[in-house]
Amino acid sequence: MTPSVVSRPRPQPLPQAKRRDELLYIALALAALSLVALVAPALELPPVVPELTVDNPHQWNVSVTVTDADREASLAVGSLGRETTQTFLRTTDQGERWIFSFRYGGIDGGELVLSRTELEEAGWRIEVPDEFAARMRTAGVSPSA
Repeated sequence: MTPSVVSRPRPQPLPQAKRRDELLYIALALAALSLVALVAPALELPPVVPELTVDNPHQWNVSVTVTDADREASLAVGSLGRETTQTFLRTTDQGERWIFSFRYGGIDGGELVLSRTELEEAGWRIEVPDEFAARMRTAGVSPSA
């Protein structure tokens, strides 16, 4: 003979406990929504310039960074080969004053300071200044291969 299995019905929660659980879930959901509402503005991405074109007419490769008037943080725009032009996409907007810095081989190649209006009038296009080449020659840096 096979032994029979007897299962007992699961006890049902009391109506008060069920109501308390429902209120707890509602409170947690509201807390989560409040947290999202507080954090969401901080997660917004900063404004960007869709395209920034850099002309490098010189015989040296160049790394370009940019900062704003406060100079609190620099942003790498990118690197260019010698005698090339490159368009960089989605550069973080630096506001009313843009300060570009140029380097090659650890050598400071100078800065270019432009207002937002000047950049807009130039079609968001800059040229690595002649000062960069002068500094490379003064430092005895051979042209890039």
